[in-house]
Amino acid sequence: EAYANAEWMELLTCLGEKYRVVMVLYYMEGFRIRDIASMLGISESAVKERLSVARKKMERYYTRECMKNHAGVLQAPSAQQISRM
Repeated sequence: EAYANAEWMELLTCLGEKYRVVMVLYYMEGFRIRDIASMLGISESAVKERLSVARKKMERYYTRECMKNHAGVLQAPSAQQISRM
């Protein structure tokens, strides 16, 4: 669990403040979208949009980091392997 928390915190660093705040309030603090909108003085649809954008940014960052960390591990299949498929 500690590793997952560290990884989550690292992913949050790739976000701008307006996206990071809604992610923390929603996923870590457990606030409802309605409550977050009220706290931040924005619409519920703005909160949903920020959550959506933040998830996409985190996914792109995570994918890019995984690819960097595993470079060379994944290799294209050989012609012989392909012929057996």
